[in-house]
Amino acid sequence: MTAPARYERPAVLAEIPLDGHAVIEASAGTGKTFTLEHLIVEILLSGRARIGEILVVTFTEKATGELRARVRRILQKLLDLEPGAGPGPEVPGARCWIVGEKQRELLREALAGFDSATICTIHSFCRSVLTENAFANQRLFDEELVDGREAFGAAFRDALREDFATDGENRELLRLFLAEGGSVGDLEETLWRCHDQKARIEPAFDPERFERLAEGCGLDAEAVAQVQAEMACHNKRLMKKFGPCLEALAEALERGRSAPDLAARLEAFAELQAVDVEYLLQRLGELSEGTRGQGLVAPLQRLWDLVPSLKALVAARFFPRVSERVARRKRESGQFDFQDMLGLVRDSLEGPHGAALIELLRERYRFALIDEFQDTDETQWAVFRRLFFLSEGRCRLYLIGDPKQAIYAFRGADVHTYLAAREEVLGAGGARVVIGRNFRSTADLIAGYNRILDQSAAQPFFTGPIRYDEPVECGDAKLAALGPDGAPLAPVHVLHLASVTSVARDAVTPVLGACIAREIRRLTDPENPGLRFDRNDGLGPRPLRRRDVYVLARSRGELNALGESLRAAGVDHAFYKQEGLFQSEEADHVLDLLEAIADPDDSSRRLRAWLTPFFGLKLAELAGGAELEEGPLVESLRAWKVLADERRYERLFGRILDDSGLVRREILAGAGERA
Repeated sequence: MTAPARYERPAVLAEIPLDGHAVIEASAGTGKTFTLEHLIVEILLSGRARIGEILVVTFTEKATGELRARVRRILQKLLDLEPGAGPGPEVPGARCWIVGEKQRELLREALAGFDSATICTIHSFCRSVLTENAFANQRLFDEELVDGREAFGAAFRDALREDFATDGENRELLRLFLAEGGSVGDLEETLWRCHDQKARIEPAFDPERFERLAEGCGLDAEAVAQVQAEMACHNKRLMKKFGPCLEALAEALERGRSAPDLAARLEAFAELQAVDVEYLLQRLGELSEGTRGQGLVAPLQRLWDLVPSLKALVAARFFPRVSERVARRKRESGQFDFQDMLGLVRDSLEGPHGAALIELLRERYRFALIDEFQDTDETQWAVFRRLFFLSEGRCRLYLIGDPKQAIYAFRGADVHTYLAAREEVLGAGGARVVIGRNFRSTADLIAGYNRILDQSAAQPFFTGPIRYDEPVECGDAKLAALGPDGAPLAPVHVLHLASVTSVARDAVTPVLGACIAREIRRLTDPENPGLRFDRNDGLGPRPLRRRDVYVLARSRGELNALGESLRAAGVDHAFYKQEGLFQSEEADHVLDLLEAIADPDDSSRRLRAWLTPFFGLKLAELAGGAELEEGPLVESLRAWKVLADERRYERLFGRILDDSGLVRREILAGAGERA
């Protein structure tokens, strides 16, 4: 009989129960994916579940592919262990997996059935639930996945034509929105963001309460005159703005109360929004106690808190109508989009056939591992809570995340749902496991950000329910960041800008951008790099490369300004996952060119291509007639079409750049994003 092999298992697995639920919290760089893949192996080797009985939900397709590859690799690695192989005697058997014949059989079975492993995104999981269990879901068997944005746009256009532009009150509200500078495109985009982000429109407008509060302010002509007199006694210099502002407020409130119809009320509402009420509240608060003006502060603040922007008012009125149309159209047509999937699964679990579906899924999945759970929302938690947390011990649920990294609120993610779920799991006896050793950063850098995030500081970085009470430790002391002289570098540099006002901020950004550009050039200098990484692995220090550098900013505008500074300094860069890339002017130019390449004999397509920067033609040159239509430019299109038809795309785009001279022209011109 051959001796079993031993393989050292991560120490953190000893803290994760296989007979109960757990919340696993892992700061950046602490080996969360490493823990996930080894936890899957732990479950398999324990014999508690087969590979097809483990559900692993990740956030992105990329993370899914990486985790699948890593799990398959470690399973194969364990199976390939030589009998008797293992770590030295300094690692006791209790800290190792024992890989004997029984374990090898489990590993072979897992590898043979690996294609049945459910390691997927949340949307892939929901789609499989909907399609594979259509009968239990009471859904059509051949439902179609559609683009949610296109489906919403079609429903919006129907609602605009059949409802907004014909119904009296809706028409008046739409007219006011357009009169105040809005557009149909703006309205559609606003409603789509509400739909896509599952956003609540706040403040919710309550006309009756607004009327009561407006009446309660008592801002009639007598009150206006008295308050103006009080302000004149307090500070006469303020009356030039305060007096007209107070009168405009009183007039708008009175017009709203006496308006004979909706159109007049909406006009009064628009006038009210134009009043600088924040200024009035500030100045009224300066008056003495007991004055009539001081007594206006509280009721006026309550009134103003109820006033939404015109866009919010329009959205609150129109959004439910468009949303209902979208749902009805998709339901009648057997369609759904990515955003629908979670809600449809939740509704199926809670519907009349929910018990049968729940039983089916619990029978299939014994363990559920939900990654990046800090970016969950109420619907996701409702699904996993119902399926696995409330399974009365049949299933095990592991929630993996880090509330400090909750960054997707704009997509509907809700870190407070994560916190509530964590408390519910822990309150039911689940374990909380903190992975606290960082293997990605140097000890000096970890000490630096631990100092910045120090929860015991007088003004801590984190306030409220998200805290940094358990600072991470360095997991690899061999990592080092070295300067040109080989000495360790200071890990954190802070630039302090003294007395920067909001007026001066725009002027400061280019100065910071130039500073950042100089620093990047210094750190990545190929002749004398200002920073080298050393893992002390015998391969020597590695110089910092520009692709290792990330520049973060608070807004798109700041990023664009920083991009200009980097470009001016000759620092090559790219905007990471730039949103709206295919809605840009440059994308339109590429599309026009590709359409002309697809059909060079179409004169209208050729003309649109001639207008793009790829050809650099002036308007006068477009009147070239037959010479332009039969000259070398058309021959270029036809030559490029040959490459396109042969699917030699790399050669095609290289020829386009070479033949068109685009890069040379843009560099010489030196202007615009393309340069």
